[in-house]
Amino acid sequence: AQLQKAASSLSKSTTTYNNYIWDNTLNYNDAFGKHNFGAMAGYSMRQESYRILTGSADNVPDGKEEYYYIGQGDEKSRKAGDNGSTYRGISYFARLNYNYANKYYLMFTFRADGSSKYQEHWGYFPSVGASWVVSEEPFMKSVKAIDYLKLRASWGKLGNDHVAASDGFASIATGNGASGVYGNTTIAGYQNTSYFSWLKWELVDEINIGFNLGLFNSRLSLDADYFHRMTRDAVISTSLPFDNKTLAGNYGKILNQGFDVSATWVDRVGKDFKYHVGTNLSFLRNEVKSLSGATMVNNGKVYNIVGKEMNSFYGYKVIGIYQNEAQIKADPIAVANGCQPGDFIYEDLNHNGKLDGEDRQTLGSYLPNFTYNVNLGFEYRNFDFELSTYGQAGAQIYNRKRALRYAQSTYNFDLDQFENRWTGEGSTNSNPSAKALTRGWNVSDQRVNSYFVESADFFRIQNVTLGYSFKKLRLGSYTLPSMRLSLTANRPLTLFSAHTFTPEISDADGWDTNVYPLTATYTFGIQINF
Repeated sequence: AQLQKAASSLSKSTTTYNNYIWDNTLNYNDAFGKHNFGAMAGYSMRQESYRILTGSADNVPDGKEEYYYIGQGDEKSRKAGDNGSTYRGISYFARLNYNYANKYYLMFTFRADGSSKYQEHWGYFPSVGASWVVSEEPFMKSVKAIDYLKLRASWGKLGNDHVAASDGFASIATGNGASGVYGNTTIAGYQNTSYFSWLKWELVDEINIGFNLGLFNSRLSLDADYFHRMTRDAVISTSLPFDNKTLAGNYGKILNQGFDVSATWVDRVGKDFKYHVGTNLSFLRNEVKSLSGATMVNNGKVYNIVGKEMNSFYGYKVIGIYQNEAQIKADPIAVANGCQPGDFIYEDLNHNGKLDGEDRQTLGSYLPNFTYNVNLGFEYRNFDFELSTYGQAGAQIYNRKRALRYAQSTYNFDLDQFENRWTGEGSTNSNPSAKALTRGWNVSDQRVNSYFVESADFFRIQNVTLGYSFKKLRLGSYTLPSMRLSLTANRPLTLFSAHTFTPEISDADGWDTNVYPLTATYTFGIQINF
């Protein structure tokens, strides 16, 4: 037996930081109260480098570890490659604070950020914030239920360089388009085409209004914020014409607005029982406002469409399954495309009797509209308990594992596809037949459809911990100050409807291709203090 291929790689990553901060505060009193001034200034420098060297060869002999070298493989199959990147950034920043009588606050900040990711290296970002501690006013002293109330508002600009660096490539084309005819002879030619992006800072312009509230002797705390965040010159990758490559550019103007609310209740019942309950809720509305004059930009996997959510799935809506030949003969779309019983029926949006690009529509986005978590716990004598949950709603994923059966017919069906597949007239109007999932009409990346777009909503128990503490535990003649036993379950339960291992996937566009199953971890712990 021989190994078919040996591969080797060598990589190195380095990150360097350098920071300096100066901070100073000045206080003085006058006839009207106490003034506080604060100032801070500094700079930060960072550099991130990545290098990789790879090599491979076929038919490396098996048997001993010392055989596993690329040089032992077939000479013609040996390949080598390398890659790397370096990112550099430097920032200068300053902040000025003013506080009068611990009731009125003002803060001004300014940043100058430079990044090697952009051709326009520098961005300049000011912000201002103000707050009023209403509960410190004399007229609030008679309101016994309110312990603390602060009103807040801020406006600012911030640069974002957590995007891919400016990219590009050069290509050489041959063939008739690049050749010339001299006399009666065609002379082969080469056409060099260069595609390189020119990027400037992605700018976030945000308004934030909120409050902090404490009630009932600090048993209830409530924080709420409204935000209006406009991203200008958003870096979006778009497909190049007549090519399968993408190129990033400052194409977008994206709106994100919504509410963040958090509340916590802490109380005691009797002498021995203490408990707390908390929740965080976040509501988000995302909308593409403009695309530099275009109405739609395709990045190869998802679309950005003016008036819709960013990175939307875009394709055809499935409205049923063809059940018999009579239904197919009565539908000109089915006749024109050679459809068979068990195939998808697509919505004809413009009712023109044919399926074309005008019948595509947005099918959702991986961005959730609502996220939430609930935490609760208690302590009773020597017992303690903590429970945390997390969930989201309003998001979708593209289940490409199902869609890949067109290109990879050896892929397995998932259980729902197998048990609920179309097997004959009247069996189902939701799932196609097994044969249909090998036909391009039903399955292909060029015909994205709603059957493969599934809800990414879920609810998860994130963590559960139960503990018991021993205090002054005697072990023979020795007394331990304390010992705690605990049982912990991480991610023991997740509820969702998508036909996938988990609706939380690493792909930023929401494509589920090879996501790994979610794991649950159960731990028993002992903590001993001596």
